[in-house]
Amino acid sequence: MGYRLFFTHNAENTKYLLSTAFPDFESSPLRKPLFEPITPHGIFTLDGPQWKVSRDQLRGRLADLRKIIDLNVCEEHFQAFLKHVPNNGGLFDVQSCTFALSLDLQTLFSLGESIDALSFNQSAEKKQFFDDLLFVKTRIVHDGFRGPLRHLYPKGSFLRACERVRAFVLTRASREIRKRKKNSEMVVLDEDSEEITQFTDQALSILLANDSMSTILSGVFFCLAKDQHIVGKLRMSIVDAIGLSPPTWTDLGSLQYVRWVIYEGKILCPI
Repeated sequence: MGYRLFFTHNAENTKYLLSTAFPDFESSPLRKPLFEPITPHGIFTLDGPQWKVSRDQLRGRLADLRKIIDLNVCEEHFQAFLKHVPNNGGLFDVQSCTFALSLDLQTLFSLGESIDALSFNQSAEKKQFFDDLLFVKTRIVHDGFRGPLRHLYPKGSFLRACERVRAFVLTRASREIRKRKKNSEMVVLDEDSEEITQFTDQALSILLANDSMSTILSGVFFCLAKDQHIVGKLRMSIVDAIGLSPPTWTDLGSLQYVRWVIYEGKILCPI
């Protein structure tokens, strides 16, 4: 279809391309048109020095998760997740539930508020955002595989969904930045300011990449559902390490068997 593609599953190759030497390689000419409508200045649409600047900014934002993420709030969202799991051992869609869980946590981190995807009382505005974001992500994936044939598909619905998603995030970005600056000198901000635009693109980059977390979780839960022995062993390893109380950040570092289970899940159900 006009492109020559190379695939690799070698960890060192992937690390080299995505981290060490990324600025030396231009991205596929297909990628920028796919992501530009939703995040025109995000990490998925930039190349070279601009990409490095964007990556460093995003890395700085993610540098100290302990200061950013409240584990008690994470526990609240996990309890909301459990309400979707049948008590009688019945079937449920673990993939959609883990996607909603990861999106709730990531919107809380990146926007300052959760979109309550797991809530049974989600607002209409947040429900619209959830549906639009899922539609945008799906369309980007499909268009990526279609290649040049993507031009044959109507884009009206996609572009309108991108506008709504970006407007939703832009509103939260403005609010979050104003909140951070409320105790500083008066700063005149408008929705076109570089700072708000940068915050918006960074937040959208995080949300567009949330599939990694949800895919890993759904794969791990799927594997655990088929092996009660491992479930029991996993539970005992947690109880032995931290007891029955909610974990602290320090406790998380001691959950070695949990780490092994997650690694094994990533091997059995790769992203």
